[in-house]
Amino acid sequence: MGVVVLPLLGWGLFGTAITPRVAVATLLLHLVYGSVLGWSLDRGAAGRTAVTAA
Repeated sequence: MGVVVLPLLGWGLFGTAITPRVAVATLLLHLVYGSVLGWSLDRGAAGRTAVTAA
Protein backbone atom coordinates (compact mmCIF):
# COMPACT_ATOMS: atom_id res chain seq x y z
CA MET A 1 0.00 0.00 0.00
CA GLY A 2 2.78 2.43 0.91
CA VAL A 3 4.61 1.74 -2.35
CA VAL A 4 1.71 1.49 -4.83
CA VAL A 5 -1.53 3.03 -3.54
CA LEU A 6 -0.27 6.10 -1.68
CA PRO A 7 1.91 7.33 -4.58
CA LEU A 8 -1.06 6.87 -6.93
CA LEU A 9 -3.09 9.09 -4.62
CA GLY A 10 -0.36 11.72 -4.83
CA TRP A 11 0.80 11.21 -1.25
CA GLY A 12 4.31 10.06 -2.20
CA LEU A 13 6.18 6.98 -1.08
CA PHE A 14 4.70 5.81 2.25
CA GLY A 15 2.70 9.05 2.43
CA THR A 16 5.75 11.22 3.04
CA ALA A 17 4.56 13.94 0.63
CA ILE A 18 1.79 14.77 3.09
CA THR A 19 3.94 14.49 6.23
CA PRO A 20 6.61 12.07 7.45
CA ARG A 21 4.36 11.36 10.43
CA VAL A 22 2.26 9.07 8.21
CA ALA A 23 5.21 6.72 7.69
CA VAL A 24 6.15 6.81 11.38
CA ALA A 25 2.58 6.17 12.51
CA THR A 26 2.26 3.24 10.12
CA LEU A 27 5.54 1.77 11.36
CA LEU A 28 4.46 2.08 14.98
CA LEU A 29 1.11 0.44 14.28
CA HIS A 30 2.84 -2.45 12.52
CA LEU A 31 5.21 -2.89 15.47
CA VAL A 32 2.31 -2.98 17.93
CA TYR A 33 0.40 -5.45 15.76
CA GLY A 34 3.42 -7.72 15.37
CA SER A 35 4.20 -7.60 19.07
CA VAL A 36 0.65 -8.46 20.10
CA LEU A 37 0.43 -11.23 17.52
CA GLY A 38 3.78 -12.71 18.56
CA TRP A 39 2.90 -12.47 22.24
CA SER A 40 -0.50 -14.13 21.76
CA LEU A 41 0.91 -16.95 19.65
CA ASP A 42 3.70 -17.53 22.15
CA ARG A 43 1.20 -17.72 25.02
CA GLY A 44 -0.73 -20.43 23.19
CA ALA A 45 2.41 -22.49 22.73
CA ALA A 46 3.53 -22.03 26.34
CA GLY A 47 0.51 -23.92 27.65
CA ARG A 48 1.45 -27.08 25.79
CA THR A 49 4.13 -29.42 27.05
CA ALA A 50 6.06 -31.92 25.02
CA VAL A 51 4.97 -35.51 25.55
CA THR A 52 7.86 -37.94 25.54
CA ALA A 53 7.75 -41.70 25.65
CA ALA A 54 9.07 -42.96 28.97
